[in-house]
Amino acid sequence: MKKLNLIQNWLLWPLLSLSFSACVHLERHPASGFASNSERGQALGQLSQLAQLEQAEKRLNREGTLAERRQYYRYRGLIQSPAERLRFLSLPTLEARERWALQKNLVESESLHSEEVASLIENKDIQLGMAKSAVQQAWGEPDAIEYSGDPIYGNERWSYSRLVGSRGGYSRQVRFVYFESGRVIGWESL
Repeated sequence: MKKLNLIQNWLLWPLLSLSFSACVHLERHPASGFASNSERGQALGQLSQLAQLEQAEKRLNREGTLAERRQYYRYRGLIQSPAERLRFLSLPTLEARERWALQKNLVESESLHSEEVASLIENKDIQLGMAKSAVQQAWGEPDAIEYSGDPIYGNERWSYSRLVGSRGGYSRQVRFVYFESGRVIGWESL
């Protein structure tokens, strides 16, 4: 009997060791409790950055000047990572932040657009991420602008209405364009 158990263990051990070693190569979510120390450190670093960014934005809204808030929320949608947003907010003056935005090519000239955006404007079309100035050039002045919260944040809904011909006559079509931080995030027609 002992010899049989020894043989079974001898046959099973390679299979068990293979399955255990395969677990080492799995990627673990940091919140699972099984992540490596470096994975946990990265996740904590990202959470820490988000918390720091939230505090910096609260401080800006509480203590910053209107010009500082306008500047930040004009560029906020273009600055991709929390680390970059923190860097922007840590700069001491409006001029330093403006130079940083120029270096990162975040400053958009009102009259200059990429070839793709210029083509969309020419065809009277819009796309996600498009600036308000480009939408205005493509579709004209909106009939109405509604603000969500403080207007400096650039969260707006523009409405356009036009008459559309059909077999039954004309009907009014209303189009809405939604902006967040001054950039198109969606649109709809009713």
